Amino acid sequence: MKYNLNILFISMILFMFGFSKITLSESGNGYANPSFKNLSKTITMLSGVNILDNAVIDDYARIIYCDLYKQEFLDDFSWVKVRRAIREDVQNANNSFHRYYQVVGEVNLERYNFEEGYFPLTKESMLDKVGSMYIYEQVYNVPSCGHVGHLKSYAYFYSVNIDKPMTVKSIYLSRDKSVQLVDYLEEKNNLDRTIYIRFRIKLDKVIDIDGGEDVRKKALLSGSVEAVDFFADQELTMHIGSHDGVAKKINRRKRK
Repeated sequence: MKYNLNILFISMILFMFGFSKITLSESGNGYANPSFKNLSKTITMLSGVNILDNAVIDDYARIIYCDLYKQEFLDDFSWVKVRRAIREDVQNANNSFHRYYQVVGEVNLERYNFEEGYFPLTKESMLDKVGSMYIYEQVYNVPSCGHVGHLKSYAYFYSVNIDKPMTVKSIYLSRDKSVQLVDYLEEKNNLDRTIYIRFRIKLDKVIDIDGGEDVRKKALLSGSVEAVDFFADQELTMHIGSHDGVAKKINRRKRK
């Protein structure tokens, strides 16, 4: 049975499915994992797509409000109201959307340097003046709200130009912590000494969305790395240490 929708009712529906404000004070909960849905919302709020284009709004509704899309898209009169409500929702969102993300990767450790008090990363794991990060790819054959193939308005590949090139070649640890880490890796039979590195990133603006209607688009954004942390386990429950200039200077002063 069809609802006789008006703008107020639709706005209430959008609010129910809507935006939760993200802040850095949420002790980690403010950093979203990259996903097609989250990043599509981000580039929309950062004016990376033209919300005056009905095709963009229709694709956005498929991604963000799938149930509403399935229910109302075929009703011309209701869908006009839905489009208007979504536009108003986007325009009034201000900063209430994901712009803080965390990206996790693997790195491998060399043997502990006793003189300097750090684990070097293997040559393949080192980051040397990295100015851009690839953060997400949407699997092509995953349907978006029953739509097979790619949506023409939104990007499927995402990368970020970092404001300050990043170098990560080692992790400084005390001997006690290093012994605990090595014992843990041996216990897990982790012969490659694989640990996990988490980047926390703030996205600032959309630089470009490249690609035509017949190809999956690529989005390039600008942003900054807020924090880099190392973990012993894939679940990110065993924090080893952080990588930043301040921590490194403190550690070096302690060793003198």
